[in-house]
Amino acid sequence: MSKTSPDNILLYLPQTQEDQVRDIFAGLAERGFPIQRQRPHITITFSPEMQPEVVDLAAQLLPAVIPADFRRVGNVIFGTKRKQTVAWLLETTDELEIAARKI
Repeated sequence: MSKTSPDNILLYLPQTQEDQVRDIFAGLAERGFPIQRQRPHITITFSPEMQPEVVDLAAQLLPAVIPADFRRVGNVIFGTKRKQTVAWLLETTDELEIAARKI
């Protein structure tokens, strides 16, 4: 049985912020956290298969609420062994949170 990756709607960071996140994760790796190889991003939603209507809705809703401010409120590690991902739990504006819930 083949395993496919989920479909995602992601927000990518400006290069300076991406570099800051990479530096933070490098420091965490030095302390024993899993090494992160993914490009830093903010996940709006994911699913095993994204329906076209969801992508259309995101295209309608997101431009009106981006850019947005985010604040880190926690950390989480997903996965096991070599497939671990360190993620930050973020809070954002009410408008973006409402849009993400609709999507």
